[in-house]
Amino acid sequence: MPRVAPRLLKKALKAHSLLPLLLPACRSIEQSAQEFRWIRNELPNMKQVRQACLQRFKLVPLQYILGNQPFGELDIVCRPGVLIPRWETEEWVCELSERLLGSMGPLNSPFPIWDLCCGTGCVGLLLQRRLGPGCSLTAVDVTDAALGLCVENAHRNDLERPRLIATDVLTKKIVPDSRISLLTCNPPYIPKNQFAADTSPSVKRHEPQLALIGDLEFYSSLVNTWIHHTDSFVYEVGDRRQIEYVMHGIRDDPRLQLEWCVGYRLDSSGCPRVVYGYKAESSLAGALSGYGDLLYIPPGAGK
Repeated sequence: MPRVAPRLLKKALKAHSLLPLLLPACRSIEQSAQEFRWIRNELPNMKQVRQACLQRFKLVPLQYILGNQPFGELDIVCRPGVLIPRWETEEWVCELSERLLGSMGPLNSPFPIWDLCCGTGCVGLLLQRRLGPGCSLTAVDVTDAALGLCVENAHRNDLERPRLIATDVLTKKIVPDSRISLLTCNPPYIPKNQFAADTSPSVKRHEPQLALIGDLEFYSSLVNTWIHHTDSFVYEVGDRRQIEYVMHGIRDDPRLQLEWCVGYRLDSSGCPRVVYGYKAESSLAGALSGYGDLLYIPPGAGK
């Protein structure tokens, strides 16, 4: 349990008797007060508010306590066992959808999206909501809990039920029945030693490590398998090394290097957040060329 300075405890107690319970997770009076307002707004009586504060004292994530998390215009149900959507993910998905809409407008013709490691479904469902009736979503995850929550979130937000595939994409080969227009993935990307050293106690205790701990496995799967079935991809990353792995994998392949552009995107905190790519001759080139900074362009592309 994180230690809290006695002076902060006294100050919090003066503001409200329950506020000290939030300090171990929030670490400041201001953030504790903000969370307390959210809890009181979401829960109907003080008995439930107190119970929520006691859970927060044990570092249970607020999203699991309240049961939901906004994501764009969606209201995403959150439950233990499935990763909580992050603002960094919301940011790149919103920008991606805006660029696609700005370039192509609402989609009426077929536009298949596959979302690997779908979790709550937040990435694919927000794209489905924004891009129009032509957007069809296939959600892929290794856990039934995630796929069930994805379906629940589609229903909660009045969206068409996605097609579900329950599998481990690292160990089982999937051959899509048609060309994928856009492949998205927020894979486990935190190396084990970094997870142990840098991850917050709340995340370590309560969120699924299966969705967090990884390194280059999913980026290798992208370059070696999935890229042959899609016209574009956007993968979330944790560091520049993972971006460069994808770029080198494409640039060093005699066939891929002639077809694919590869770029990266920083989040609003200036951290590497996305590696993306598109076929240079694809209709998506106009939308994605300015999505971030390009690292590789095929020889002769755009001439």
